[in-house]
Amino acid sequence: MKRILLLLLFGLGVFSAQSQITVDNTLTVQQLVDDVLVLGQCAEVNNVTSPMNSDFAGLGFDSFGAFDGTTSTPGFPFDGGIILATNGIDMVPTGLPNQNGGNPPWLGDADLDALISEPNGTNNATIIEFEFIPFVDQISFNYLLASDEYPSFVCTFADTFAFILSGPGISDVNNYDHDANPNTPELSLDLGGQNIAVIPGTTIPVSPVNIHTNTACGAGSLGEFAVPQLFDQTNSNNGTTMYGGQTVPLTATASVIPGQTYNIKLVIADRGDTILNSAVFLESESFDLGGIDLGPDITIENGNAPCEGETVTLDAGFSAANIQYFWAQDGNIIPGENGQTLEVTENGEYEVGIQIGAGGTACFGVSNLVTVEFYPEPTFDPSDPINLCQGETTVLDGTPTNASAFTSIDYQWFKDGVELTGETNPTLTVDDSGQYQVVIDANACDDVPNTFDVNLVDYQVSLPIPPQNCVGQGETVEVVPEFTGLTDSEISQVTYEWSTGETTPTIQLSEAGTVSVTTTYEGCEESVTETFTFFNNPQVSIAGSPTLCDGDVNTLDATPVNVNDLDSPTYAWTLDGNPLPETTPVIDINEGGLYEVTIDNNGCTSSDQLEVDFVSYTLDLGDDQNLCTGDGGPQNITLTPDITGLTSVQQNQILYTWSDGSTEETLTVSESGTYTLETDVNGCIQTAQVSVSIVETIDVSLQDILKCPEDEVVLDTGLPDDDPNITYSWTLNGNPVGDNSPSFNASEEGTYIITVDNQGCTSTATAEVSGYDVDNCVITQGISPNEDGANDCMDLTWLNDQLGIDRFQVFNRYGRKVFDETNYEDTFCGQDDNGDELSTGTYFYVINLANSDQRFERVVKGWVYINLEQQ
Repeated sequence: MKRILLLLLFGLGVFSAQSQITVDNTLTVQQLVDDVLVLGQCAEVNNVTSPMNSDFAGLGFDSFGAFDGTTSTPGFPFDGGIILATNGIDMVPTGLPNQNGGNPPWLGDADLDALISEPNGTNNATIIEFEFIPFVDQISFNYLLASDEYPSFVCTFADTFAFILSGPGISDVNNYDHDANPNTPELSLDLGGQNIAVIPGTTIPVSPVNIHTNTACGAGSLGEFAVPQLFDQTNSNNGTTMYGGQTVPLTATASVIPGQTYNIKLVIADRGDTILNSAVFLESESFDLGGIDLGPDITIENGNAPCEGETVTLDAGFSAANIQYFWAQDGNIIPGENGQTLEVTENGEYEVGIQIGAGGTACFGVSNLVTVEFYPEPTFDPSDPINLCQGETTVLDGTPTNASAFTSIDYQWFKDGVELTGETNPTLTVDDSGQYQVVIDANACDDVPNTFDVNLVDYQVSLPIPPQNCVGQGETVEVVPEFTGLTDSEISQVTYEWSTGETTPTIQLSEAGTVSVTTTYEGCEESVTETFTFFNNPQVSIAGSPTLCDGDVNTLDATPVNVNDLDSPTYAWTLDGNPLPETTPVIDINEGGLYEVTIDNNGCTSSDQLEVDFVSYTLDLGDDQNLCTGDGGPQNITLTPDITGLTSVQQNQILYTWSDGSTEETLTVSESGTYTLETDVNGCIQTAQVSVSIVETIDVSLQDILKCPEDEVVLDTGLPDDDPNITYSWTLNGNPVGDNSPSFNASEEGTYIITVDNQGCTSTATAEVSGYDVDNCVITQGISPNEDGANDCMDLTWLNDQLGIDRFQVFNRYGRKVFDETNYEDTFCGQDDNGDELSTGTYFYVINLANSDQRFERVVKGWVYINLEQQ
């Protein structure tokens, strides 16, 4: 009665102002185990039974079910789970309705009887029992014990419970310190398994008498050596349940063999009575069959990633004949990988599934999903050769492009294969050419080198003053940069930016000024500025006549057309290559030749030449001319100028203008008058005139004359010798003889010609002066008329010619006249007047002359021998 009263008082005092947990008795025992208690998607739970509970007494209530701890205030230690109680669970939250198991009570449990060492000492037992296959080598679940034995009856009433585990590796016989009394021996009990509901680290079963804070238990009582630390002073009797006290959450653990089949019996019962009840709360999903723990993620972030090229072995932890593994990567089953371990060589999310028994199906979710990452080999962006400008520095960055994949990177720099002491940073500042290499040790993986080829771009540019600093009209001067330190091929890659805005390799300047250019090669700039001074080339063209007439003075003007653009130009003249004294742009000249002027404008020179043709000539039409008349009347006369002093070239340049307008070189006239000719040789004018008169051509004649050797004969034209307009000239055999006379005394034989010139009108006559056939002009003294052509006749032609023979008479020796002829010449050839031949002999002649001379009187007498005998 005392215990009942205390319970009623306790219950009435607690539930007046609190909210409690809620319970659910609608779940089957299978559901309670599978869906509430056991954790694991692939949990293998079989043969779930409840061989003892309130139903066996037909009390109409359930002594096991589920609970929700989230509804209580203050909060319950577990959010939910299952309850095994010695009373109906509907009364667990508030104590109502009354579901005590005392009328009648139902059976207890023999294993608990043995555990409290009181045969038949328990009743109202609630049991849930099932088989399971663990995937870990240690199982565990969380629980707490609540009881109405708290706080008043903890010294004597050992309401008890047990979690009896049996299976491979579990001994049926175990020792238990049932009263926690060090002075009493432990009990060695065969419970068909091992009770794992013990105080951690001991063999003391968990019960109200072994866990409480009541220090008043007497010596030798069950509760004398309780463990107060495991009593939940805070949450006990706080109104969340009907029970007067509870333990702190405890964990039941046991070592098992993964993959083997085990049986566990969860059992609670009252000791001795049915008045005060107890319950064990098992936290939902705390019965962890687990999983297969493949270990933590092997990741770069976690710092446990292996290096690329290494192998990670994932181990399911155990193997069993009835278990087959299925490994998966990134959700895809890996064909052929069905062993306990998996060799991993690439990144991915890995898990393992199991199949229990030959007829089962593979189940995934039994293992954790483990991420495996490998530290990759450091990678680098491709490194083109780096061009470093002279005087500058560049920073070489050896940081891998995938540096974020590493937790630790060590650097060591080298130059041309030589370690650079102290250079262990990711970057290196360099100012010189060479092959730089950084060796990277990332997370103790293999050293990886990265090489940088640094080329020092060291060049200079200049703008040489062009050798030609002279510009003419429309001309420019090319400005060409010169480089040192670059090859022709490299120069071809240079870009240019001129101050003039141009971007070509060279520029053309037309005027002086300051010019700058910035050149860029491989990103390196070099600039230069230069001042260029240019002078204009004189633009000269000698102005002046190319012809200089004799007696004239020409002016040559070499003033440049751009003289205003010149700076004090100087002038130097030459004539036919010989310097002239003149130094002015304008000079006067009076002689011909090649004139050249050189104008110097500060070294910028221009020259021009002018060939001056000196024209000096005379024009002569000769004396006045006469137009001679002859038997045919007036005749033409051609006026031909006589021009001297000209060169052959100038001769071809003569322009003729006659007074009658004709332009031919000659002029044929037939009338008298004064004729004028003007000649023009490149502007040099000469004028001449001639008068033409009509003059009679005098007829002249001469007779051939025979003469004696010593005689002179007179060749007489019969023309007057006192006319001043008439001249006479004689020639003998082509040689001039005589004087200006119309007659000539010829003493020599030959051809005589007289030319009669009447004011230019000439006529000639010829006479042959020859000797007579009679030698020496003597009267022969013999003839031989034989017709041989020699001395056939008595030839007195010469005498007749000289003195004239009036009569020629021949007489024989008898004085008889045999021949008589007047005006005789040469007809007597030894015949008489009758033509008969005379006989040979001497005959006498008488010659009557018309004239006489020193040799002959008027009558000449003599003899002649006629020889006829030779015929």
